[in-house]
Amino acid sequence: MYFLLTFTIFIVTGIATCPNPPPAAQFTIEKYEGLWYEIAKYQTAGGAYFEKDCKCTKIDIFRQNGEIKAYQSCEKSGKLSAVNATLIPTETPGRFAEKISLNKVGYWVIQLDN
Repeated sequence: MYFLLTFTIFIVTGIATCPNPPPAAQFTIEKYEGLWYEIAKYQTAGGAYFEKDCKCTKIDIFRQNGEIKAYQSCEKSGKLSAVNATLIPTETPGRFAEKISLNKVGYWVIQLDN
């Protein structure tokens, strides 16, 4: 029975698509501005370039010259690692294209504290 249950779960999760959670309820950029600490993430291939092996990840969201900026930092092997990014809004509040250098990756805010 244990083998069958494990096999069934493997088949179901193997076929399933990536999670597509809704954005944070009543998201506004004003609520998101400031310093945030990451408590969980769903790691994508694009985000893995910077965030691989990160601990104590934090992000500072601010507006500059009409753009939404993100300063992300974390600890890797005892050293500070940081990157500047631009968050480009999409048609869905709380979902952005995060531009780091020439690359863009999906950036979704799925929960904010009140």
